[in-house]
Amino acid sequence: MTHTTAQSTHHEVLSTQEIALHMIASAARVLLMIGTAVLVGEVAAGPARRLITARQHHHEHPGNGGG
Repeated sequence: MTHTTAQSTHHEVLSTQEIALHMIASAARVLLMIGTAVLVGEVAAGPARRLITARQHHHEHPGNGGG
């Protein structure tokens, strides 16, 4: 019986390690997706920031050849 218990415990340890590795891999994927989303957001926000800044400057100085 001791042998069966030892095998069962060994199997439980492997399962626990597999679960832990799966959780770590999942967390790494989520962090990678968040990082990618942040980079894409920064790339997309760059032109928008410049446009907003240009409009703010235009409203501060309306006599600069505007329409």
